[in-house]
Amino acid sequence: MAVAPPAAPPAIPPTRLRKVYTTTTSLVIPAKVGEKHSLEDIFAAGLASGAYVDIVIGATNMLRLYGNKYDMVLIPPPGSAVESIGPLEFLRKVTGREELLFAEEDEDLTITFSSAPTITTAEYFVDPSAKDKTVPFGSQSKERILIAWLTHSKPVDATGNYSLDVSLMPVGLPAITDGTVVPANYEYHLYGLVFASTKAGSTKPTRLHIWDEGVELWTPFDHAGLLIDPDANLLKLDLRYGYYFKLPELYVFAPGHKLTINFDAVFDGTNTIAANSLLLGLVLLVRYLG
Repeated sequence: MAVAPPAAPPAIPPTRLRKVYTTTTSLVIPAKVGEKHSLEDIFAAGLASGAYVDIVIGATNMLRLYGNKYDMVLIPPPGSAVESIGPLEFLRKVTGREELLFAEEDEDLTITFSSAPTITTAEYFVDPSAKDKTVPFGSQSKERILIAWLTHSKPVDATGNYSLDVSLMPVGLPAITDGTVVPANYEYHLYGLVFASTKAGSTKPTRLHIWDEGVELWTPFDHAGLLIDPDANLLKLDLRYGYYFKLPELYVFAPGHKLTINFDAVFDGTNTIAANSLLLGLVLLVRYLG
């Protein structure tokens, strides 16, 4: 009597978490029918100071991240971060939102650096496609978590106040600067702040000031501002050691409100900080109300 072959072992599905690597400037997680790809985090080694990464879903710019500059490390090397905290986990901790970026089944998820790191690691989850890009943080959502980056057009060559009047955002993301008015039908929810600070000799930034209309946030009476001295930077971010600044409660900039954003600096009479050097990041949820 013939003996039946043993039953095949049960199929073991792959884990939801996937890791991909590149040594070039660009990494693409390709679209796949039936799958949704949710970006978990990214890490990069050998990233040049001041380099940034743009994350694009389909053809939509979703997020720009500056990797490291002066006392800021937002994109740590693989294996160096406390509890493996990368920039997206930082955004989750500050905003309380879990899923920040996902690509639906017909959308590539593209990660592009302004200059090539030694190696980039990206982690993402694979789930069944929901076929809906309009839910929060999809490419057609009315809500977007991002960091709005600003710098200054004038060199720090005298003691005084300097405007953060230059936006460093790509096309399609809010270009917030000193003097920006929140567009009609939008709200800007501010969760946290990042300031990449440095000094030249004893020339250095000292205090950051952010105003909503005629009211200075956090120091409305004495206008002391927030400490950004590179020797004692309240807004320092270094994810290798778990340093970041989160507001105790979020602040909402309403439609039509004017933002004033500037900083104080001291000049030592000799050394200058070049224009477009210092870097402010506003951790925001941008909400369309229409």
